[in-house]
Amino acid sequence: MKKLLFTSLNDHVSWGGSEELWSKTALFLSEAYDVSILVKKWNPEAKQIKALRDNEVNIIYKNPNDLKSKSFLQKGKDVIKLLLKKKIVSIDYNDYDHVFISVGNHLDVKLIDLAEHLTSKKVDYSIIVQLATDLRLVNDTTIKRFTDVYLNAAKVFYLSEDNIYKTELTLAEELSNKEKINNPFYYNQSYTALSTDKFNLACVAAFISFHKAQDVLISVLNQEKWKQRAIKLNLYGDGINANQIKKLIQKYHLENHVEIKGYVQNKEDIWKENMVCIMPSRMEGQSLAMLEAMSHGRMVIATDVGDSVNLIKENETGFLIEAATFKHIDEALEKAWNVKEKWVDYGLNSRQHLYHYIKQDPVVEFANKIKKLV
Repeated sequence: MKKLLFTSLNDHVSWGGSEELWSKTALFLSEAYDVSILVKKWNPEAKQIKALRDNEVNIIYKNPNDLKSKSFLQKGKDVIKLLLKKKIVSIDYNDYDHVFISVGNHLDVKLIDLAEHLTSKKVDYSIIVQLATDLRLVNDTTIKRFTDVYLNAAKVFYLSEDNIYKTELTLAEELSNKEKINNPFYYNQSYTALSTDKFNLACVAAFISFHKAQDVLISVLNQEKWKQRAIKLNLYGDGINANQIKKLIQKYHLENHVEIKGYVQNKEDIWKENMVCIMPSRMEGQSLAMLEAMSHGRMVIATDVGDSVNLIKENETGFLIEAATFKHIDEALEKAWNVKEKWVDYGLNSRQHLYHYIKQDPVVEFANKIKKLV
């Protein structure tokens, strides 16, 4: 039985949307392969990690000192300390037939050290690019190392043409090993009927303004024309800018127009209450929130980043925001408001378009690509 290792370079939060594809695929493949995952140890542990363990997927915790520039003596002391606390397990990458590396940012420097190490050990690896952005500063020396990393990969799996364009632009290289995949959503989701006729919009996203741009969206709604309209924005999630977002709502006196809903586990509860999904992000790969909203039958207003251009048919299933700026968000909202009586119909169109565009469960599709690869 072949041995596969899945690892995520996400070391800043216990779980995020970028973890869904690799973890669900690892679980799916565990029925036919010997699958292990390599992740950072968190306390408390994400429920998804517990689910993998319950299904007999081998969980290995990262040694935070791996591949870092510390003295041999200091590394030894740290490893002994962590082993005594039972937080890590030794790992030999040569034990695996293939390593799959999920990156939440195509320029995550941790990818360089890991991939170069795998290459030196002659271990095959593939990269799962969850997000590529041009909002990063990188010098030529680092670009050269990244270029070798991407060219040496067996496959570079990507979620959108926008992302692979930005990746190849950074590297100044054409990647012949690239292959398109999709992010997961509940593929058998049925249409969710609305429980309200109010013009409610939902932004389901981590409260990280630099990434998701909720701050700009709130400032747009501060205009008098929006205050006079029967429109409401519901914000779902939490994150490092929760206080900033709360203060902006108070600053603009938008308490009757913008509400922080927090984290809601049952997605049907979100989409019963909201006619529209709005995503004014500055960067995306392929938004899980957008896919989920479409599967429930909701129209989408989203920035032209990631896979939005393929997921949205302008003035039929939703509206594209040209860029995450005050002017462009306002323009897209205005277009949508002018056809507000069609929002429900656009949502039905959106759901139909989703299943036309993604014709197979993304987890099954990705698993089949891996089976052919290994």
